[in-house]
Amino acid sequence: MREGPAMTSLALSLQADPQAPAAARRSLDAVLLPPERRPDLLLLVSELVTNSVKHGEHPDGMVGVRVNVSPERIRVEVEDGGEGFQPPPPDSEPVGDGMGLRLVEALADRWGVTPSPETVVWFEMDLGPV
Repeated sequence: MREGPAMTSLALSLQADPQAPAAARRSLDAVLLPPERRPDLLLLVSELVTNSVKHGEHPDGMVGVRVNVSPERIRVEVEDGGEGFQPPPPDSEPVGDGMGLRLVEALADRWGVTPSPETVVWFEMDLGPV
């Protein structure tokens, strides 16, 4: 059982290792999340943190995760020291183990990559009536 009020934002600095996705998911227990979006949110956070650990650059050995929840949306950002990448076109075939970004594309309302000076891969999920 959680003690104290739930938060609406969270900033983490996680070791860039195989335990980082699970640590990110556990940390989301402290954030006020709508129950109907929680499973997809946890899956997408796991995917982005895993991608960062596997493909990113970590000069300081860390992956950053930021979560902000407003009445309108949830925004998650995962940051590492890499130089970024171009998201694949929506209708392209996945390459290698590239199915994870297809999950992000399918489940998030918006997502993208901001490549300066670090790489930030982000997604947003809308809340409330559409």
